Amino acid sequence: MTRHHALPSAIVAQVVCNSAEQVLAELIASARGQAGLGALAEQLHREGRLTATLLLRALFYGHVEFFEAGLAALAGIPPSYAGAMIRDRRRQANKTVLRWAGLPPVLLRAFGAGIDSAFDGAAPDGLATDRRAREAVLVERLIAEYQDLGPQSLEAILSRLCARV
Repeated sequence: MTRHHALPSAIVAQVVCNSAEQVLAELIASARGQAGLGALAEQLHREGRLTATLLLRALFYGHVEFFEAGLAALAGIPPSYAGAMIRDRRRQANKTVLRWAGLPPVLLRAFGAGIDSAFDGAAPDGLATDRRAREAVLVERLIAEYQDLGPQSLEAILSRLCARV
């Protein structure tokens, strides 16, 4: 006998959103070149699927070029300008471009932590190289920024942050 459980629609919507964004994140990881990432970001923006949580997921998993292209699409500025503002080590430049993109204020601290962890211990190309170490540092920063997050996996933290939007 099959039984259906009535799940609250908000929970169902969150699970569907997280699953769709995980698939998109895999697509982003397979995209090659700045032009391809920019085109993907523009297409997702036109379709209304370039969300703050997708950008957060991309940033957290090291897809900085897509993150920058997505910010540029949302803010209506050239990707090179968005990239320069994100790579600027002054916090105010980061906050400005995040605001221009219309990202939810509740996630600004998470974006700040993601930007910091992406560029801490940076290699010559400007990006932190050891993924596991970067993720561990990112989890620590997120727990410090959001006191109600406990020590969890990065994906669990992402799910909890996404639920706040």
